[in-house]
Formats: sequence, structure tokens, C-alpha cells
Amino acid sequence: MILGIQRSVSIDQAGLRDVTAPFFSHAWEQRKVGELLTERNKQEPASDDYPLMAFIANEGVAPKGDRYDRSALVSDSKNKKYKKTELGDFIYSSNNLETGSIGLNRYGRASISPVYSIFHPTNVADSNFLGRRLVRRDFINAMVRWRQGVVYGQWRIHESDFIKIQLSVPVIEEQRAIGTFLDTFDDLITLHQRKLSHLRELKRGLLQKMFPKSGEDRPEVRFPGFADAWEQRKLSDISDVTKLAGFEFTKYVRYQKTGKIIALRGLNVKNGKLVLDDVKYIDDSDFSITPGFLRSFEVVGT
Repeated sequence: MILGIQRSVSIDQAGLRDVTAPFFSHAWEQRKVGELLTERNKQEPASDDYPLMAFIANEGVAPKGDRYDRSALVSDSKNKKYKKTELGDFIYSSNNLETGSIGLNRYGRASISPVYSIFHPTNVADSNFLGRRLVRRDFINAMVRWRQGVVYGQWRIHESDFIKIQLSVPVIEEQRAIGTFLDTFDDLITLHQRKLSHLRELKRGLLQKMFPKSGEDRPEVRFPGFADAWEQRKLSDISDVTKLAGFEFTKYVRYQKTGKIIALRGLNVKNGKLVLDDVKYIDDSDFSITPGFLRSFEVVGT
């Protein structure tokens, strides 16, 4: 049963009803990996049906980029054999488990390097569920205990040892429900990431238009009621400036992403002009020196 889901995501929208339905009341069972996965070890030259692909850490099966394309180093690339993989296969690299070289094939038919171990789910396992369960830190730690070899690049977790590892799993119907439920959250996250990217691009464009270009005194975009030219002012005309040596300044405060007080650093001044693309802030609550030392809207130079 899944508890503690914030109500900000509706139960119907997230599919939570299906996951927490009374039907799923069976205890989870201890099973060996060999009951859930079967090794796939068919090796043939790459083809149009099974194109040569890379297995990229934290991404999975993906087209080879220049970084991963080593075909020029293969003397007989046409006849070189690769392991075939299908959609939903579970794949791992013994050498790079901790850096993400483990997970599902979410791409489809492909040929990949024979250094990878490939498995497909049995009839009591759901690949989506296993793809999430078997990349959790506790399971990876269990895998590492079976790793043999002392030199990086020659480590090996034999498939015969991998299938002996035990883990707790629910019935396949609940596995599918959990996988579908988490897919919904992945879709929501992707949607909001796209919205966030769009908003960032919109903000970037507005920042370019809401400030005058070099040599001009009026921005392209303005709020209603504002038409006057922007004036050149010295920083001391519009703020109280407190100068504090860098080594002494960091003794009393911490930089923050937001705050009441702007902390200007040397990198914010280029060619005699302020560059505010990367400003830091501080909060007067950080100060342990004389109260009132800084006031809101003051600028601290470092």
C-alpha cells in the first residue's frame, strides 16, 4: 500500500486508486532474480532490424554518438557480433553499475556491445516494475557483492551469480499497477519540465527586450505609462554601498539565490559596467556583526 502521497496530485489523475485497491492485499514474496528474468545471449552482426546502438548510463539504449562510436577501431566491423536486445530487456554492465549502466531497454530492437548482460522478463515479472526495482541502491549493492576481479575494466558479475540474488516482489498484477502509476508521475514531470523550459526561454527573451540594448536608452518592451528614456546613474546614486573584503565577508555571510541584499562581486563588473547575469544575494539575518550594519536594498561589494 502506498501512503503519504500529497493531495496536490489528484488520486484519479495519478491512478492511485488502481494501486491501493483492496485487490492488492497479498504479501510480497521473496524470489530469486532467475525466477523473474531469463538471460538473452544471442549474438549476431548488426543489421537494419537490429541497428548498432549504445547503452548510455542513466539513459539506456540510444543511438551511438561520436563519443560512443568506435567502429573505426574494429578491423572487421561487418562481421563483428553484437548482443541482440528487445524492448523491455533488462541490461547491466558489471564495471559501471554505480554510475548508471543498468536499466531497461526502452528503445526497441538493437545490437549492443557483448560486454553487457541482457535479460528478458519471465511470465511472473513485469519489465516496467523490474526496471524501477532493480536500479534501486539496495539492489545494486547486493549485485556488487557478487562482483569478481580487482582491476576496473575487468570486473565481472557472472550471469549465473546475478540470477541467485533475492528480492521481494508483489504479484504481477500489482507490479503492473505500480509501473503504470509511476509512469503517470514520469509523464507529469516531463510535462512540467517542458513548461519550465518554455518559461525560462520566455523570461530570457523578455530580459533581452525589457532592458535597453547597447547604445540605446529605451527598451523594446515597456509597461503601460512608462515612456521616458533610461538615465545613466552611478551605483552610489541609487544604493548604499558597503565594501567588505572578500575573505572577511565570507566569514559572516552565505551567498543565496534570493534575498534582500545584492552582493556584487568582481565578476559582476566588466569593462566598467555592471553585469547582472549572475548576481548573488545575502540576507541580513546571516550577519553576526553590529545590528543595522546592512539595510535592505544595499549593495555589498566583494
